[in-house]
Parts: sequence; C-alpha cells; structure tokens
Amino acid sequence: MISTQEKTGFFADNSGWIRPLVAALILMVGPKMAQTFGGFSSDYLIPICSLAALVAVVFAGFKARMTYTLSAKIVSHLAVLACLFLLAVQFFRSV
Repeated sequence: MISTQEKTGFFADNSGWIRPLVAALILMVGPKMAQTFGGFSSDYLIPICSLAALVAVVFAGFKARMTYTLSAKIVSHLAVLACLFLLAVQFFRSV
C-alpha cells in the first residue's frame, strides 16, 4: 500500500497569518511610495490605506493566535508586547 502524504512547508502552515501581513505592508508602503515618486497626491488615500492596514494586522494577529506553529506563537507574543509597549508610552506621555 502506497501512502501519499502531502509535505507541508513553512508557508503552507502559516499562510493564514502571513498573507494579511503582506497585504498590510503593501497598504502601508504603497501610497507613500507612489506619492514620493510623483504618482499621485491625495489627502484621503493615505488614512484610508492606513485604516485598512490596521484591520489587516489585527486579522493577522487573530489568525496567528489560531495557528499552532512556533513562528505564529512568537509573532503573536511579539504583537502583544508591542501593544503593551505602545499603551505604556501613551500612558506615560499623558502623565
């Protein structure tokens, strides 16, 4: 009996949270690069893309928490630490 097993790689196991991160990176960097190279100059496109990138990062965080790989756990713990750091900076800035 021949057993056929699919080989799973890093991207196959972690594509659920890597793809939203790549989309967030494109949404954050794309409008600024186009504005730098003289492609367009709109005041409303950068905040809209930033909001969409924030939603993509939050979605990637939820998908990373639901993925049982070491890299997903590391990324999710680093994201929690970054959020706590940003909250601490905001708190101490207001004091």
